[in-house]
Amino acid sequence: MTLGRSNGKTEMGNSLASY
Repeated sequence: MTLGRSNGKTEMGNSLASY
C-alpha cells in the first residue's frame, strides 16, 4: 500500500509491506 509509505507512523504493519 502506498499509503503505508506516507502514513508509516499510522500504518506500521502496512508501511513495512510497502517498503
